Amino acid sequence: SIVIKNPTSSYVNIANIKSGNLSFNIPNGYIEPFGYAQLPGGVHSKITLTILDDNGAEIIRDY
Repeated sequence: SIVIKNPTSSYVNIANIKSGNLSFNIPNGYIEPFGYAQLPGGVHSKITLTILDDNGAEIIRDY
């Protein structure tokens, strides 16, 4: 499985997580400070993570 870590002291708001044709949700829509979220097993392709900043702007990153 894949783990998304938040190594910061701030909450990270997750708008969307995609891997191939699959979309995933994070409970509560955020990762707490120094916390993590674990995606289900079987996710092995590229992941696109969409984060919302404090102003509501989307930050999109591919991993």
